[in-house]
Amino acid sequence: MTRAIAVQPYVIIERAITNQRQQITVHQHELYLFESKIVSRHREYSLYNVYDLSYKIISGDEGFLYLHTNQGVHSYMVKTDPSMFIEEFKFLRSLQ
Repeated sequence: MTRAIAVQPYVIIERAITNQRQQITVHQHELYLFESKIVSRHREYSLYNVYDLSYKIISGDEGFLYLHTNQGVHSYMVKTDPSMFIEEFKFLRSLQ
């Protein structure tokens, strides 16, 4: 497998009620940007099918990274600024 051009950490927060208590589990994963695709833990997006990336800040550097694709918008909760990941994506899209 080729080396990723950029990597963006993201989290999935799982909430469950057990024994009348709320239990929160944070799962940490990474988005990988390759020359022809973006890969997450559960999905793979061809760059051809990703029209844009955007970022909405919630607080501090926490926010949502949105992948605008031919199959709708997919969101990823991030705890670090994804500006570099977005810039690399836009550069790759400009080459296509």
